[in-house]
Amino acid sequence: MSCKNSLKLFHSFIRPIALYNSENLAHLTHHQIRANEENKTTLLAYLTKSEVNTTHQKFLKFILGLKRNCSNMATLGELGEFPLHMYGLISLLSFWHRISLMQDDTLVKQALNFVTNEGPNSSEWLATVEFLVKALNLEENFADASGITTKQFTYVCSKKVKKLCTEQWRTAITRNSTESGLSNKLRFYSLLKADFEIEPYLENVNDFHLRKNICKLRCSDHKLEIETGRHKNLTLQLRVCQLCNSGIESEMHFMALCPLYEPLRMRYLGTRNENDIINLLKCNDKTTAFNVGNYIVKAMGLREQKILSKNSEFVL
Repeated sequence: MSCKNSLKLFHSFIRPIALYNSENLAHLTHHQIRANEENKTTLLAYLTKSEVNTTHQKFLKFILGLKRNCSNMATLGELGEFPLHMYGLISLLSFWHRISLMQDDTLVKQALNFVTNEGPNSSEWLATVEFLVKALNLEENFADASGITTKQFTYVCSKKVKKLCTEQWRTAITRNSTESGLSNKLRFYSLLKADFEIEPYLENVNDFHLRKNICKLRCSDHKLEIETGRHKNLTLQLRVCQLCNSGIESEMHFMALCPLYEPLRMRYLGTRNENDIINLLKCNDKTTAFNVGNYIVKAMGLREQKILSKNSEFVL
């Protein structure tokens, strides 16, 4: 099944269940709001780690063929998917606006007035509304909700939240280091990805095996030393290619530099120029995607074979 059809099924059948009653339950905690206001985290980082988004992330990684510990930012970027919880926040804002326009004699409007009079410190739900309208520059609508219809307000909120999440996603993949101080594993991914939209190769390549291998290399979900060395706590300089010992075994080393793959490189890629390799890995057409996928599959197989042979000789 294509990725687009898989996503369509998910949003048609699973999303309504996952976001049931989100207009009441999708709010942030006071601690999460303070962390966002103090720039200790971002709204997107919270949304990707929230409980309601867990099922969504598992599903996205399943249809891409990625491991569960692969970067959430890369997963979202490959498919152009916003975190599921984001839609819950939009629903929450829309619900607040709809109640605000109700008559004062309705019970739900009286409940809102009571919460408002108590102040945001007594209600995480109201505090979330205030935080979001401030983050989205919609304070004018918060002060006077009657200036815009609920339908228009929901549309504006959706547009602004998506823009904010896209900006935070772009910052996340291009920064040099993570919040923990470690180097950002998506530095290679940022060379390939510019726009927050589904990648063409996900529709152009029908073979799941080829598609998966392209995705795994792009998202640094592979067995090259640049990634496995991270789990061994090796410094970057020590993540050397085991086969040629001529440099760090990065994605670019694998695609353009390691002499072991030169015959395959000439057969499928026709180049070892790094700029050309970056353009090839974007897989903008079917032929390119097919050639890149075949190179990755065959080169990874050759790599595994050579490493096993080398380790066997070492044991003997």
